Amino acid sequence: MGISKEDQIRIFDRYERAIPSSKISGLGLGLYISKQILTLHQASISVKSEVGEGAEFRIVLPLRPKIERSENQEKAYEF
Repeated sequence: MGISKEDQIRIFDRYERAIPSSKISGLGLGLYISKQILTLHQASISVKSEVGEGAEFRIVLPLRPKIERSENQEKAYEF
C-alpha cells in the first residue's frame, strides 16, 4: 500500500494511523510502542515508503549501549 510523506511524519505518534480505521483494525499504538522501547535502548526506527510501493521499516540498534554511571559505581557492568 505504501505510506504518504505526510503520514510518515506522524505514524510513530500515539493513536495515529496512515489508513483510516474503517479500512484497518488496531488502536494505532504498535509503532508508537515500538519507538518508545527502541528509544529506551538507544536505538531508532524509521520508515521509507512511497504510496503504491509498500513500506520499509528500519531499526538501528547500537553495538554497545551507553552506560551512565557515577564515579562511585562499580565497573562490574561493562560490556
